Amino acid sequence: MKKASFYWIFILIIISFLISLNTIKIFSINQVGLFITVIGLIYGLIAAFTINAVWNRFDNIRNEISEEVSSLEQIWVYTRSFSNKVFSKKVSSLILRYCQEVPNIEWKDYWLSEKTHAKFRNLVSLIATFKPKNEGESVLFDQITDEVSAASKARDKQILLSKLRLTKSQWFLNIFLSFVLVFLLAFVTIPRYSVSVIIVTVMISATLIILFIMYQFDSMKILEDEVSVEPYTRLENLIKKEK
Repeated sequence: MKKASFYWIFILIIISFLISLNTIKIFSINQVGLFITVIGLIYGLIAAFTINAVWNRFDNIRNEISEEVSSLEQIWVYTRSFSNKVFSKKVSSLILRYCQEVPNIEWKDYWLSEKTHAKFRNLVSLIATFKPKNEGESVLFDQITDEVSAASKARDKQILLSKLRLTKSQWFLNIFLSFVLVFLLAFVTIPRYSVSVIIVTVMISATLIILFIMYQFDSMKILEDEVSVEPYTRLENLIKKEK
């Protein structure tokens, strides 16, 4: 999680504390206690399902990245066996530049990065120009084309997954329920002012932080490095080491 996220969470806690200091009370805990419990339970269940769905999207992207990088690594290994070393070096160079480019793109904008897509197309176009000189190279080239196809399919799935977002109706429901909870907690009377401040601060903080985390997950701003950087960096370092 980036530092900016922690700053926002700290701000949300401060806002929650300030709300808890409110002395204007409209409801008693006996009047709305059950209602707060039910709304909180519904909100918690929806938040759990939402975060789980978005987390599954992270897992799927990680799996597709693993598939893509594995295929790129196999392409790099196979082409090193060709007698045409100029071609092999060109392939290595294109894969290296591609691996250096992808981590610089935020996943929420990945599908818009024409520069990145162009690098992959250049790699595919270069491989398509290769002419095997013997049966051994023909066999390797067939394996390479299979890996290119696998990498391309993995990229297509990554692009589709990077475009997925929660629907407007889902966000409306999440925001509405969180607003209801915050409103009720801000104006409910709880015996003993000091206890009230603590309870209201904690509960409002939890409500707002959960909503914030849902947004962070949905926009793919949390754990972005774990999703995109490590696999490409590993292959980049491997290619550099073998140069």
